[in-house]
Amino acid sequence: MIKLLKCGLIAVSILLLQYVWMTHGELKIVNGELTDFVDNCDPNHHNSCGSDKCCVKESLTYTPETAVGPMPRYRVSCQPLGIKGKSCFVSKKSLEVCPCAKNMFCVPGVLHFLGTCYPK
Repeated sequence: MIKLLKCGLIAVSILLLQYVWMTHGELKIVNGELTDFVDNCDPNHHNSCGSDKCCVKESLTYTPETAVGPMPRYRVSCQPLGIKGKSCFVSKKSLEVCPCAKNMFCVPGVLHFLGTCYPK
């Protein structure tokens, strides 16, 4: 029974380590803020990820239950361009969300600055 419990704990530990390793990139301090760079891209240049993706800078939030180790304030990563039905910002200057893909446009919603991608 104890051997089985130890094996189970080891397996769970390995899975947790794999999860942590897969969800974090390189931690850097940018403008005084700890930032998790999952991909080597620049949010100020959306095309730094290639033609079908853009570089976004997401704000991260934590709850006490999930706050373990260094907690970056932002995550920088390449994300796919917006497809039909995906949320978008009407202003194309957003760093948090990719603009709509080619032949799509952002239709403003009730809030006027947030919208949804639809075909042209």
